[in-house]
Amino acid sequence: GGYTVHEYPQTKQQGGKATRATPVSVAASEGRIGYARAPWNDWLFGQLEPFPNPRIHDDAVDAFSAAWN
Repeated sequence: GGYTVHEYPQTKQQGGKATRATPVSVAASEGRIGYARAPWNDWLFGQLEPFPNPRIHDDAVDAFSAAWN
């Protein structure tokens, strides 16, 4: 037995990482995003703030962008 997995069109990634991050970046710069203080905030902002920087790990940027979009 197995599982059938369906991909929904809205989950397909379009464009480069910076392009996909633009909508959430604009929302953040406009003050439209809030966050709860948590132990993982430093980890998250450590990837979001320097983006795009090829020397900084940025998987959180992709996840954050996908969640927003």
